[in-house]
Amino acid sequence: MVDQAAVALEDSRFSSAPRITKKQLQALGLFWFAKHLDEEYFIDECIRISKEEQQTFSACAKTCYGYFEETLDKLFSKGYNPSFGLSAKLWTLAELTFRQRGRYPHVFGRFDISGITNRMPGKLIEFNADTATVLAEAALVQNMQLGKKKPWNEIIDHLARGLKEVAEARAPDDRTVLIVTMGGGEDDDNARVWQLAAEQAGLVADLGHLPSVTFSADEGVFRELNVGEWIQYGIVVKMFPWDWIDREEPDLLDLLIPIVEKELATIINPPYTSLMQSKGMLVELAEQYPESKHILRAGWGDQTRAFGSYVTKPMFGREGENVRVFNGNGLREEAEGDYAEQPRIWQQFVELPKDSDGDLYQAGVYWAKFPCGLGYRRRDGLIIDEDAEFISHFIKD
Repeated sequence: MVDQAAVALEDSRFSSAPRITKKQLQALGLFWFAKHLDEEYFIDECIRISKEEQQTFSACAKTCYGYFEETLDKLFSKGYNPSFGLSAKLWTLAELTFRQRGRYPHVFGRFDISGITNRMPGKLIEFNADTATVLAEAALVQNMQLGKKKPWNEIIDHLARGLKEVAEARAPDDRTVLIVTMGGGEDDDNARVWQLAAEQAGLVADLGHLPSVTFSADEGVFRELNVGEWIQYGIVVKMFPWDWIDREEPDLLDLLIPIVEKELATIINPPYTSLMQSKGMLVELAEQYPESKHILRAGWGDQTRAFGSYVTKPMFGREGENVRVFNGNGLREEAEGDYAEQPRIWQQFVELPKDSDGDLYQAGVYWAKFPCGLGYRRRDGLIIDEDAEFISHFIKD
């Protein structure tokens, strides 16, 4: 890929696509999306990606994942560091599971990457390593919308493979899967993808909301189906992040620590992904790989380091909340959100690919031991937040 000034995405990349209907979303089991379809999140347009660009996205993700593993190894060797936003308890559990990650595999994540389609090198924006979203859209909706056009989407196949490997490491009677969400909303639709992957892997998978789940430090994870009738789960996919448990539910963390250590249940994703998801890792990567074409300059706090535009991000912010974009003239754009009180990092600003109308496109490369799919969000502002649209893509040279 040529390293030159970014160019606008050609109009020829875009073509019309059938608008997704409520009935289609319901057929996929995506009832939250069906209910909110009037928000026009799914648009009647798609974007073409070349095979070479797909391969470049894949190579970028593979390289960056290697960076994360190498950097975690170095971080844990130095001992506990509160700057990354984790308690000492969770840090210790993260290190234990990372050192034995063959037994505690990282099953799924999503890299947000700029560049490539605008002839610029792929740059890591961040890694949603613990609880990656925009999952139902990429894994299910794209295929339905595109018809004969094929996106890069092997997400369910790779999730199924990962779940099967986890299951095979457990006893045959201890392989039932529980997918836990906070209760309703978009996460239930994302859980549908995990259910389909579990079914493909030959596993039984239930959906449960957090208040209905019992965690026992001595026995594991359970739900009461009927009065006095309990089912135990050997595999638990949580749709809420470890850092939230650490901050908001310390009693739950105290229960999960022995569950993980005793392997009473396999928790997906494992605790060390909380550190991968910390924005502090972006600072550490910038220090460890200053010459990498994939890593943006970054630092602690809310200050730039004497170069052009930059962004500041809360340590565990999601969906662009509380992100601020600055240039030499001051604040350019800011998003509201629930993470304003968290410690922040700054990161070099990178221009996302832009079309002729000025809309910006952020690529999400899905990871399940290997790169396995692509999802695009676009917005008419600098921050890709909850107001962004989802646009399907297809692969064609």
